[in-house]
Amino acid sequence: MCHNNIVIISAHPDDMEIGMGGTVAKLVESKAVITSIAVTNGGRSSNPFALTEQRIIEVRREEALRAASVLGVKEVIFYGEPDAAGEVNTTAVKRRLIEILARLRPTEVYRWMRRVTDIQPIVLSASWRGKACVKPASR
Repeated sequence: MCHNNIVIISAHPDDMEIGMGGTVAKLVESKAVITSIAVTNGGRSSNPFALTEQRIIEVRREEALRAASVLGVKEVIFYGEPDAAGEVNTTAVKRRLIEILARLRPTEVYRWMRRVTDIQPIVLSASWRGKACVKPASR
């Protein structure tokens, strides 16, 4: 087991890169092993090119995988939940997070904090699901 095994839980496929890409690069440089979890599919993110929601989902996934490769992230896990807080199956997300955290046994877990300026309901939901799953997974 790596001594710095880190899991990052984000609502959208691009949140990890936007929110802490520089930190991730430094952590990888220090030999940390990073796993990124994107709860939603990102299908309702900015869409200046009028792409279909399905195409936006594909693009966001491709972008997240490319960014992870550049940053040195070991694994990206996509839950594929709808990109709307009211449509996310929070029970299933919580169960999957507990399972993954129990399997990976991270030394650190990063998630969005309530104090950030991004207060989209899905971002806060993913953040609180992450927080709620850390203790059960550590048992």
